[in-house]
Amino acid sequence: MKTDSNGHTTYENSSFQHRLGSLAALDLVTAGAFNALYDAVNDIVRAYELAETLIKEPDLRRKSKQVNAVAGRLQQYVGSIQEGQRLLDLERKFFENDFSLFCFLTKDKNERAKAAMLAMSQLGKKSEKIEPGNWLAKREANIKELLQVQSISIG
Repeated sequence: MKTDSNGHTTYENSSFQHRLGSLAALDLVTAGAFNALYDAVNDIVRAYELAETLIKEPDLRRKSKQVNAVAGRLQQYVGSIQEGQRLLDLERKFFENDFSLFCFLTKDKNERAKAAMLAMSQLGKKSEKIEPGNWLAKREANIKELLQVQSISIG
């Protein structure tokens, strides 16, 4: 803050970037994250369906080839279980995130309010009679105080 000889006060504005945190396991919520697992499970289901039809197959040579094909498809079961476990691990990591960080990914007030509701729910504050906008304003005030700044700009 500077005051000139005429008594006019000038304030200095400066900005800086500050990282509030990071979000883990976001690939869980990307389009297609579950496609590999869905495809593998569907392939196993189709293999079981084919196995049922093999009972009625009279030609042993043809039956033998189809049994081998079904067995090969069923061997994908272990990989499917591993993929399912990988997704469960990602889910656990995703839900360990600080969901309040989602509030600072957009300028859109409606989206920020939705993110605030999600963060409040994660923190167990959903049952409290706090409006998401008020909760977010308090969160921003805490950040401003922590960083010793007058305003926060998203973008």
